[in-house]
Amino acid sequence: MPVTIIDVARAAGVSKTTVSAVLCGKSGVKEETRKLVLDTIRELKYVPNFTARNFVQGKTNILGALIVHADKPATDYRFAQETGVYAQDISRGIIARLSTTRYGLMTSYMTPGETVLPPMFSDNRIDGLFVIGSLPMPDVVRKVLKDRNIPIVAIGRTYPEYDSIRVNVPQSVYLAAKHLYENGHRRIGLVNCAPHFIANTERFEGYRRAIEEVGLPLDMSLVVDCSDNTSSSGYTAARQLLSSDAKPTALITANVSITMGVMRYLYDHRLRVPDDISIIGHEDSVMYSYASPALTAINIQKEKTGDEAAEMLLERLEGNKKGPPVSRFVEPLLTMRDSVKKLA
Repeated sequence: MPVTIIDVARAAGVSKTTVSAVLCGKSGVKEETRKLVLDTIRELKYVPNFTARNFVQGKTNILGALIVHADKPATDYRFAQETGVYAQDISRGIIARLSTTRYGLMTSYMTPGETVLPPMFSDNRIDGLFVIGSLPMPDVVRKVLKDRNIPIVAIGRTYPEYDSIRVNVPQSVYLAAKHLYENGHRRIGLVNCAPHFIANTERFEGYRRAIEEVGLPLDMSLVVDCSDNTSSSGYTAARQLLSSDAKPTALITANVSITMGVMRYLYDHRLRVPDDISIIGHEDSVMYSYASPALTAINIQKEKTGDEAAEMLLERLEGNKKGPPVSRFVEPLLTMRDSVKKLA
């Protein structure tokens, strides 16, 4: 017969309640008692029935990650497809933090206008939810969440009713523009994301602050908004900026997808980085290290953001955090590589 929790309690000389407290990681158990129980569990090779325990407690130990995306993920790897690197890196940070807990993660994608809920919202399947992305949460999700008493952390966008965490976007572009200026660049271009993303305004805010602070004129011909977050759109933006006589000497690009489109345009037109033009990419990624030359970039600390978001959700789940929703910001860092030329 399989070993039961009663067998463990009897062998350790403690109560069933104490064994249960140790298994659940609760405080209030003396360290020597905790060690005794854990040693007994290993000796008896006891396997806890967490499924039964969670059923009694009304828990699943599953958390949801809803990625709000402009398009559903595709598998044809088109040039006009978003890379999805941002959500992947955020998720990596979440998973790393949850790996030390009993919680698992279920992921789904939705576009802002979708009206059909993914399976994770069925039958109270999740104990908590991460909402990842700067696009608005679908109305159907917000409606169902009003009736669910689960903690929620928004990543990349702020909602007054939920905990949230996001990067200080204006500061990130400010750092990039200042770095280019300090390296002698006076015509600094910004290849921004699409206007329907809240980060579009925030990126421009940081760009304008840096330009005005150093005393340069704000030349709007050096700023281009992409139509979407794809390499194709980045290619088109680069063509617009670089086909004129008064072209920039350096570019700040909005994200990985757009940056790859800009890089292809430069390759097609035999423009060398950094000899002919310098680049600082936003949202640092392993793909920037793979580029030739490796691209200087703004690290918005995506994995750290995911880790801290998971910690925020765990605090709510375990009852260690109460009170109104809180908003946190992660500060960006400049990662120096090989794509910025110092001008005389």
